[in-house]
Amino acid sequence: MKNTAMAPPAVNSADGAIAGVVRVVVRWGNMCSEIMRTVDAIVVGGGPAGLAGALVLARCRLEVLVFDTGEPRNKTSRSMHGYLTREGMSPMEWSRHARAETSRFGATFHQEEVISVKPLDTGFEVRTKRSVYRARKVLMATGVRDRVPGLPGFSACYGRSVFHCPYCDGWEVRDGQLAAFGPLSKAAPLALKLRSWSDRVTLFTEGPVRWNADRKRVLHAANIRVRTEGVAGLVHTAYRLRAVELATGERIPCDALFFGQGHDAACGIMAGLGCTHLRTGIVITDRRQRTRIPGLFVAGDAAINTHLISVACAEGAKAAVAIHQELLQERGWAWP
Repeated sequence: MKNTAMAPPAVNSADGAIAGVVRVVVRWGNMCSEIMRTVDAIVVGGGPAGLAGALVLARCRLEVLVFDTGEPRNKTSRSMHGYLTREGMSPMEWSRHARAETSRFGATFHQEEVISVKPLDTGFEVRTKRSVYRARKVLMATGVRDRVPGLPGFSACYGRSVFHCPYCDGWEVRDGQLAAFGPLSKAAPLALKLRSWSDRVTLFTEGPVRWNADRKRVLHAANIRVRTEGVAGLVHTAYRLRAVELATGERIPCDALFFGQGHDAACGIMAGLGCTHLRTGIVITDRRQRTRIPGLFVAGDAAINTHLISVACAEGAKAAVAIHQELLQERGWAWP
């Protein structure tokens, strides 16, 4: 049967161009409206602190956006330790479960890097490389970057037999030949901690050091051996550390090495906003994770505290509760 549907009226090229421009403008207007819509909270960082905070906020029926780059501090770790009910779980697997659970309650995830946070008269403007968002509150959970030694063999062993946290990995290498490496001010306290897991601990410095009698006495009392020749590299087989090679060529047998080089804030946004911070960029908050910038919270390793997953989760949850209470107060729902 012949199609008898009425054809659309013909338009000249100028009309078509104008109609196209109108469609583009309308579409752009809708997109801008969506981008600039103010949400209740934005969480920057999808690690334990950020996810715990986002979960609590989402369960409060708040509109929450989570931004993360997918580059966690523990990306080289093979398993989690010291976290109740999740012993031995892969950090990546834990993250997948945590994201899925948080998403169930309405939190939205964006794999984007936040490049700026700007306080407004009311709330914040959060900018990524692609978009601009607005939020009433912001929780920064961006973590830290460890300063890692540039030793040959380090990368192959990192997360397998080279670690930075004895509370996370000390039990797994207990009674082994353990090493603490780094500048004396950081490696010596680390070596003393390691004595809780083994009586065979060697402190390797980055080279000759100046000693005083008190420091020598403490290390001697703990039966910690000290080598100050400098380290040339790590000897390993199938990613397992076998020995620490000194600058002299001597090889000292070793089962696991813990390094203490320090760390820095992974994100400089908070310091740039004027938050009180250390030289490393780590932010000082109050006990509810609030900074000196009203409405801006910092939790996890990016704030001063013990660097454990359990602590980071607790800080994220504390910050979320404080955010919820502030939002209630701003709506006039605080009990006088």
